[in-house]
Amino acid sequence: MQYCPRCHVYIRGHKTCCPLCRNPLVLRETPEGMDPAPSFPVPEKRRVSEISIARILTFVMILFELLMVFFALQAREHGIPAHWPYICFFAGLFAWIDFLIARYYKSNIIFLVTFEVYLGMAVCLAADHFAGSYHGWAVSWSIPAGFLALEIATVLLGWSEGLHMVDYAVYLFVDTLLSLLQLVPILRRTNPFPLPATLCMVLLLAYLAFIVIFRGRDLRNAITKFLNF
Repeated sequence: MQYCPRCHVYIRGHKTCCPLCRNPLVLRETPEGMDPAPSFPVPEKRRVSEISIARILTFVMILFELLMVFFALQAREHGIPAHWPYICFFAGLFAWIDFLIARYYKSNIIFLVTFEVYLGMAVCLAADHFAGSYHGWAVSWSIPAGFLALEIATVLLGWSEGLHMVDYAVYLFVDTLLSLLQLVPILRRTNPFPLPATLCMVLLLAYLAFIVIFRGRDLRNAITKFLNF
């Protein structure tokens, strides 16, 4: 075990100098009856830090995006109808954003799941618009199913994590408000099959009404907590 000749104390762990007097340490046999294990586990030093990984992935993402822009310009110059460079461009951008969000909010599972579902709906919407002719399958099926699945997942995650409704009611409130944006393609007649979107909005509004009537205090406290945060 390491020992400080000046302070006459034994130092656990792996130190280069004494934390009290900054004197160099020497190795000495552990006294009988003393636990030689360090008080706190010494984490293994990573060869590449998380910041370095984020910078490397950001640089790779920029190179990938520039390559997709090059292919798109070449296809346009030669008059070739190619949609895959645009799809790959947005897919790479979404993947990079997904990595950053997952890295910074990995401890908040509800926020992470919420962002993943929104990102998935955005990918479906972009694919429906840029993958050739527009069919409307994203606004007809993917987005309504995404909102319903997100609402159910939020409630189940809150219940499984033992959270109070104050901790996740604001997510339910925001999800319901954003689901009303499905009215835009319905009113513009760009949703070829509006029944799933209509049912989705009705169900989410009904559940929000239930929260407002029976758990209104929790919702108010959740919104206040969120705004103060």
